[in-house]
Amino acid sequence: MEGGLFPSLLGETFQRLDAPVRAVHGGSSRRLRGTATVERGHSLFARILCAMASLPRSADRVPIEVQINTDSQGERWTRYFGDCRPMQSRLHGNRDLLVERLGPAVFVFRLREHGGGIAWSLIQISALSIQLPIRWFTVSAFSGAHAGRYTFTVDAALRGVGRIIRYDGELDVSG
Repeated sequence: MEGGLFPSLLGETFQRLDAPVRAVHGGSSRRLRGTATVERGHSLFARILCAMASLPRSADRVPIEVQINTDSQGERWTRYFGDCRPMQSRLHGNRDLLVERLGPAVFVFRLREHGGGIAWSLIQISALSIQLPIRWFTVSAFSGAHAGRYTFTVDAALRGVGRIIRYDGELDVSG
């Protein structure tokens, strides 16, 4: 994708992002390392959803490695949380929206610059090609920077089920 997925979606506001955020989302393939804390939901349904999407197990300050591969269609992110199975997603743009396929689910986000980072607002979700009511879900996602490192937070819950997963952490962008 010419110019990179995130720069094309964010337009001129991409340049207002903090340097570590621009480095990660600038459109280049790269491998990053850092640490993350993961909290999976405790309900049976949350555990099933996490297993279907290869989401990581609960862990405190586990090593994380993220491989980003870019091509003309968008980006493929593979996240390795400790010794868990890789969590893979495919991202591409659709007009001004970011579309992420993670296991059997497809998430559609509107991105906006906020305080030097990226706020990800979920506007649509489908699973197994069935669109689900957005009001069933509470999803919070933000990528930013702190002390020269890329930071991220994702928190997802389903009404009636509670938390599905929450993970946050930081990645070294210097290497």
